[in-house]
Amino acid sequence: MPTLNRTIARALVAGLCTLGLPIPAAQAELVATDRVETARHAPLSARELLGSLFDRADVRARSSGKA
Repeated sequence: MPTLNRTIARALVAGLCTLGLPIPAAQAELVATDRVETARHAPLSARELLGSLFDRADVRARSSGKA
């Protein structure tokens, strides 16, 4: 049993030591209006690009075989 107690004690010491490690704190800042405006015009993801293409009338007409 002494080896089991030692193993448990080592695990507890290791766990308590990792709790003391510094964790970076979250930082908040004000965001300027021009930064928000440029974020809106970010490039579309592949899914959004496909959705915008299928929303076009000429693409819908072509895919349904009317063109």
